[in-house]
Amino acid sequence: MNDRFEMSFKNKALTMYLILMVQTVAIQLYLTLFTEVPRIYPSSLPAIPLLIYFIWLPIHRRKKRENQSS
Repeated sequence: MNDRFEMSFKNKALTMYLILMVQTVAIQLYLTLFTEVPRIYPSSLPAIPLLIYFIWLPIHRRKKRENQSS
């Protein structure tokens, strides 16, 4: 089994992380620069996609392991 981390868009975990975080950073910049929202809200915004990602990652790894063993 190869446990090395592949830095390419073929790596589904990396792609999922980038999709979540790029959108979050764009929303965070918009809220900070163009609205009067208190700064605590945009600064806490990355916690939501990180939580989604770290819940999704073990599920994805389990499915990947099951497909490789079959």
